[in-house]
Amino acid sequence: MFISIMTTLSQGGIGVLVTGFALVCMALALIRMSSAWMVAAALLTVPYTYMAGDWSGVLLLVRFLPLTQLLAAYVIDKEETLLTWVFAAPTLLMLGYSLYDITINQDAFRVLMNY
Repeated sequence: MFISIMTTLSQGGIGVLVTGFALVCMALALIRMSSAWMVAAALLTVPYTYMAGDWSGVLLLVRFLPLTQLLAAYVIDKEETLLTWVFAAPTLLMLGYSLYDITINQDAFRVLMNY
């Protein structure tokens, strides 16, 4: 049940929406320096990182990317701007790539335009 929910939220048109909302929440968090938006972005990042990651090797780091967002939320509360961007940058790059991956490689853009 959990895996099917994560698959649904990380692929196709729904995956584009979830990833897009995660990017918007993350951008709002970095611009407004709001830890609440960063926590929301971390929660929205979980489906794609769960499906893209693995429990061994280098892909284990992908599964821990939402934790870097939570660290960024903690650093936002401590008012350390540079560290916030350092902790948020890997996830921001991964979300940008995942949006590209979902729309181009999985043909979700064509599916969204048919609705």
